[in-house]
Amino acid sequence: MEEVLEIYKREYDPEHPLLCFDESSKQQIQEVLESIPMESGKPERYDSEYKRNGVSNLFMIFEPFGGKRHVQVTEQRTKKDWRNRKLYRMPPGGSKTRCGRPRIYGEELLLKCPPQPDLEEITTTTTRKGLVYQVLLQRWNNVIMQGSQEERTHEHPFDLLRITVTDQKGKSVYRRPLWAMIAGVKRRDLSSKDAYISYGRRYDIEHFFRFGKQKLGLVNSQTCETRHEENWHWIGLLAYNMLYHARQLTQPVTYPWEKRKVHAITATKRPSQVQRDYGRIIRGIGTPAPIPKPRGKSSGRQLGCKSGERPDRPLIRKSVKKEDRESAKQDSVTQDKKSPVRAKFRQPKKQYRRVRRFWSKKRPSPMRC
Repeated sequence: MEEVLEIYKREYDPEHPLLCFDESSKQQIQEVLESIPMESGKPERYDSEYKRNGVSNLFMIFEPFGGKRHVQVTEQRTKKDWRNRKLYRMPPGGSKTRCGRPRIYGEELLLKCPPQPDLEEITTTTTRKGLVYQVLLQRWNNVIMQGSQEERTHEHPFDLLRITVTDQKGKSVYRRPLWAMIAGVKRRDLSSKDAYISYGRRYDIEHFFRFGKQKLGLVNSQTCETRHEENWHWIGLLAYNMLYHARQLTQPVTYPWEKRKVHAITATKRPSQVQRDYGRIIRGIGTPAPIPKPRGKSSGRQLGCKSGERPDRPLIRKSVKKEDRESAKQDSVTQDKKSPVRAKFRQPKKQYRRVRRFWSKKRPSPMRC
């Protein structure tokens, strides 16, 4: 996780930018009934029924530090659509044409039938069920993507990695191989095996932040000092580290409403399971901290000691400023005074009618907390 987050902390280099590539599908819908336009005192009204007109796929290339993005819309998400983003090898050194600009693209790289890879590595992986798979890693160095005058992606080479997983009989586990892109200045320092392992653990970062926010209170500290907030996050990381090292001493702990068979601890202990049994673990191991004692009344600060005034911090507003809201309110009042007809037909606030509930004699009344 630290290695992935370290990439986003690098200084911006226009010659070696950070590029993110992703794809998503969006549903196209069409209204069946024509909507009723807005009238005086009535908002626009439309029906909830719609007609489905298929699904379109979106390919996006995003440069977060440069503030640039490029989106390509396709009808499907197949190998053919992926090949629309044509990939090429870099031209050999010293290749020049007789006239015109120098050569930018080299030999075209087809994902359907790629050429001989530059590097090839074979490793094994074991699933949670104990199945052993063979992983073939094929890597092509210095690959560039077709660009344009606005999006000059051909100026930023990357490495292309193809991952094929097979079982012990040599049969492919998945229908299609996995293609991954390794970008950055230090991409050669990362081996193909390390890139495959890092990609497989990409969801661990999201799981950590979810557990940290829900169970460790990473976002519970409300302070205006950056140093205090960083110290609070370090405390959360230390607590997570203690749970990790105590996983071997954990025993299954279930709540009364849970089924014991469902939550039986397996070979991989989850941090939430370790946290349930951590009270017993810390009582058995002990702690180097002394036993807390009542201190009594604190002496407080000495006479004449002043802590000083807190420095002013810039306010981060998530909504409209108060001055802008008051000025807009005054403008609306003046307009209403000038045009009483508009104030008369102003849309009133929505009021909900109170409904009285009747309960039968046989049915017991609901419990109130």
